[in-house]
Amino acid sequence: MKTKSSINFFAPLHAGKYYHVYNRTNNKELLFLDDYDRSSFLNRLNRFIYPYLDIFAYCLMGTHFHMLVRIKSVETLTD
Repeated sequence: MKTKSSINFFAPLHAGKYYHVYNRTNNKELLFLDDYDRSSFLNRLNRFIYPYLDIFAYCLMGTHFHMLVRIKSVETLTD
């Protein structure tokens, strides 16, 4: 019998669709300690994620973050 932690789940993402993306830390550890951490996170989003997603909104909190994103179209990605 598989346990919850051993189950692999794949959810396909579709171009043009909107998604609520979020992530939390373990044990309520702080993810963003100061403005530098928040700025670094946003810079990395811009560098690595923005080429693939349109980011409409985000909220950075001490222990987690939320984003409203849309997958860019195949045409946009191949340009």
